[in-house]
Amino acid sequence: MKRWYYGYHFGRFDVYCPWDVMNYMRDLQQNPEAAPASYWKNTSDDAVIRSFIEYAGSNITKKLETLLARLRHRIFQKALSVKENGTKIKRCR
Repeated sequence: MKRWYYGYHFGRFDVYCPWDVMNYMRDLQQNPEAAPASYWKNTSDDAVIRSFIEYAGSNITKKLETLLARLRHRIFQKALSVKENGTKIKRCR
């Protein structure tokens, strides 16, 4: 799986696209001989997320907004610390 999806290397950690990993694991459960695939290639439409938010109501919408704000803040803080200490973020092969 590492050779197929490459992922990204952050410090000591390799990170892979959860969408690809989850879909591949599902396929392996159904067929142990399944090969990895490019599950992400047709995922740019946000209709599923939009319909989920509309269905879930305002309580979930507020929770998602809070979560996204926190994630945005963490990403920004991490980017600043990476820039300050010279840590490099590189794509794995």
